[in-house]
Amino acid sequence: MSYKQKNVIVIKKHSRIILSKEGIKEFFMKKSKEYVGIVLTFIVTLMLVGMISGTVKAENIRSGEYEYSLSSGDATIEKYLGSATDVIIPSTLDGYEVKGIDYDAFLNSKISKVTIPEGITRISFEAFKNCESLSTVNFNAVNCEGTVSPVFAGCKNLKTINIGSKVTLIGSYMFANVPAENIVLPTSVKEIDNDAFANSGVKSVTIPEGITRIRFEAFKNCESLSTVNFNAVNCEGTVSPVFAGCKNLKTINIGSKVTLIGSYMFANVPAENIVLPTSVKEIDYDAFANSELKSITIPENVQNISFEVFKGCKNFKDIYYGGSKQGWLKIRISDNNKELKNATIHFAKIQVQPSKVLKANKKKKAKKVKIKILKVASSYGYRVQVSTTKNFKKKILDKKVKKCSFTLSNSKLKKKKKLYVRVQNSQLYNGKVLNSSWSKAYKVKIK
Repeated sequence: MSYKQKNVIVIKKHSRIILSKEGIKEFFMKKSKEYVGIVLTFIVTLMLVGMISGTVKAENIRSGEYEYSLSSGDATIEKYLGSATDVIIPSTLDGYEVKGIDYDAFLNSKISKVTIPEGITRISFEAFKNCESLSTVNFNAVNCEGTVSPVFAGCKNLKTINIGSKVTLIGSYMFANVPAENIVLPTSVKEIDNDAFANSGVKSVTIPEGITRIRFEAFKNCESLSTVNFNAVNCEGTVSPVFAGCKNLKTINIGSKVTLIGSYMFANVPAENIVLPTSVKEIDYDAFANSELKSITIPENVQNISFEVFKGCKNFKDIYYGGSKQGWLKIRISDNNKELKNATIHFAKIQVQPSKVLKANKKKKAKKVKIKILKVASSYGYRVQVSTTKNFKKKILDKKVKKCSFTLSNSKLKKKKKLYVRVQNSQLYNGKVLNSSWSKAYKVKIK
C-alpha cells in the first residue's frame, strides 16, 4: 500500500515510512536550521553565565614585569618578564588581588631571592622550576594549597627557606626536592600536607605544638633527616608513613605536652629507642609499624593502644612501663598486637596486693587477741599492728607473721576497751622485699 504527497513517497510496509530523495533533502534542511538555533542558544547561554560568574578566562594581561590572568576577580601570575634578581611578588596588579602563581610562571628565571606575600592561596606545580640561581625564599602565604609535584623543582641552590609567622598550612609538594638543610616551622602552622618536604635536604625538624594534622609521606625520602623534635599536642595520624624512607632518622624527641601518637606517625623509621612522655594518653594504629624499634618507654597515663601499633617491628623486645602490672592491665589494648604481647614488660612500680583483717576477737580480761587475715598468693609474709587508736598513733603491738590465723599476746591488751588491727602484705621482687599499703583499721570485738 502506498500514496503520494509533494516531494514525498510514502510506502507503508511493516510499519515503516520511506522518504523520497527530495523529501530527505527537505527534511534535513529544516532540521539543520533547528539545530543551528539550538547550538547558538547554548553558546550564548554559556557566555552569559561565564560573564556573570566571572569565570571566563581572558587573554593574559601585561602589567609591568608580569603577565597575569583574571578569574573570579582575582589575578593569577602567568609569567614573570622582569630581570630583577630580588623579587617581591606584588599583592595586587592593576587593583586586582594576586591570589595565584601559575605553573612555569618563573621557569628558568635568573632570580636569586623571592618573597611570596600573605594573600597567595595557589601556587601551581613547578612554578619556579629550574630557577638555578634561587637561594632564598621568604614564604608568607598564610593558607596556600598544595600541588601534585614540586613547586621548586630543579632549584639546586635553594638553601634558605624563611616561613612567615602567620603561615598556617604547608601545602603538598611545596618544599619538596629542595636542598635546604634547616627549616623552622613557626608556631602558627596547623597542617603539613602530603609530600610537603619530600626528598628535601632537611637535617632536623621541630614540629610545633599547634600542628593538628601531618599528612602521609610529608617528609618522604629525606635521607639527611636525623632528628625530629615532635611537639604536636594532638596531631591526627595518616594512612601511610610520615617519615617513609628517612633512613637516617635515629633520634625522635617527643615533647612533654604530647597526648596522641597518631597512626603511621613514626612507622618505618630506623630509630631504635623512643621515650614517650607522661602526657601521652593514646597510641593509634600502626604508629611504629615496620620500624627498627627495639624498646619503648610507655607512661602509666596511657589509656588506649590501638591495633598493630608495632606491626612488623622485628627487633622489638622491651617495654618500660611507668606504672604497675595492675595499671598495665587496665589499658585498652586492641587485638592484633602480637609484637607487643611477646615483648618483655618492665614495670617501674610494683604494686603489692594488700591483705585485710577478716576477724579479730578478744575477751575482756584476756591479754590475748585472736586474729584472722586474708591470704595473699605468693606472699612473703605479713606485718600486723594493734593500736588503741584508729589512726594507729598509739600502737601496742607490731609483729611480723607468716600464717593467716594467729594469736597475739601482750599484758597491755588486758585492760583495753577499744582496740584496732591492721595488716600489711609483703612480696619478694628481684631480691627486694616490697610492701603493700596498709589495710583498713579493723575494730576488735571485745566480749
